Amino acid sequence: MESVGNWRWIVLRRRGLVAGLLLLAACSGPIEAQNGEINADSASLMRVAERTRAAGDSVAAVPLYQRAAKLVPENPAPLIGLGETLNELKAYREAAEIWTKALALEPANVAALTGYGTALTGLNQPHLAQVKFETALAIAPAPGLYNGLGVVYDMLGEAAQAQANYRAGLALAPDDLGLANNLGLSLALSGQYDEAIVLLERAVTLPGVTVRHRQNLALAYGLAGDGARAARINRLDLDEQRVLQNLGYYQVLRSMIDHAAKVAAVGSLGSPGVLATSADGAALPPRRNAPRQAAGSASASGALATGSPVVPVGGAGAKIASAPPANLISPASLAPSGSVWRVQIGALANRQGAKTAWARVQDLHEDLLGPLDLRLQQTTVDSATFYRIQGGPLSSLEQAQSLCAALEARDQSCLVVRP
Repeated sequence: MESVGNWRWIVLRRRGLVAGLLLLAACSGPIEAQNGEINADSASLMRVAERTRAAGDSVAAVPLYQRAAKLVPENPAPLIGLGETLNELKAYREAAEIWTKALALEPANVAALTGYGTALTGLNQPHLAQVKFETALAIAPAPGLYNGLGVVYDMLGEAAQAQANYRAGLALAPDDLGLANNLGLSLALSGQYDEAIVLLERAVTLPGVTVRHRQNLALAYGLAGDGARAARINRLDLDEQRVLQNLGYYQVLRSMIDHAAKVAAVGSLGSPGVLATSADGAALPPRRNAPRQAAGSASASGALATGSPVVPVGGAGAKIASAPPANLISPASLAPSGSVWRVQIGALANRQGAKTAWARVQDLHEDLLGPLDLRLQQTTVDSATFYRIQGGPLSSLEQAQSLCAALEARDQSCLVVRP
């Protein structure tokens, strides 16, 4: 197992985050702390780390939290910040080390118990995660803890227990999107299609809804045997080949019996986030997976969200340093055929809203999207018109994939669109 320090250097080198190293160097020096109390210097480091993390640069926040933890080794606060940041980066093994240290200092710390449960879930150790979540719940019940425990039970194949926890969380937070999504998806996977569809239909009206939540609704219709409606929802975001692939996938999933196997098949560790809300109230979809091709191979569109109250998801301010794709081309350099690649970041029902959403995302990722032009691809689904938000032109598949990879590293959804 790599140490956290070694992991930090690997990630910093991979992403070219020289600024993070400069910050670390600037903060070094002979600073003393007494009795584990946060002194002025460690408090300053913590503030910088938290601002850096809140701005979306989790990687650069890691060495800042590490430095603060060295200054006050008896105080768990820097370790909690570090553990949460490593969870965000999905560095679960390294995070587990940190959570162990934090809990050695304060065994009943709810944030540390929750963070450790999240890391153990990410490491596919649901039995151990269950203990952490249940311990935290006994101290201070919270919606996110019920959500985490629900995911654990779903992973273990105990659908009824999972759904009971999601319902307990919704009793505390009726409009929690993650809980509503997970309960609906769990019900769909356990064959309770009618209630699942009602829940997921409501979920897609809640603030922060993303493509993943909408496609979970399509999955529920597909599992219920309503392929026509599932296809109509698919077509809001996907091309026809991908729609057909998903319909086939739903049939395979429907034929499975074991609940835990179904949960594993759809992916139990997705963490849908929330980006800026567009003019017409729809949210653009962040993604944490590898970039997809519009005509690529089939993959699961549903996923349970493991969000917890101490692990924030990527937001509209997220800007993680990454190299832009080389040789972005301009419209003037295109062949007359206009045969170019594009990337798609979402689809909205309002044309002006789609334009506004593109402008917002382009401004947020100006280094990547600044040279690209907007193309709104109009499509009609069940008598409703939608506009797919696409940017281009790009000269090759490799260039489009590179751009999507850079955007997805910042929690921005991206779909490669073929010529």
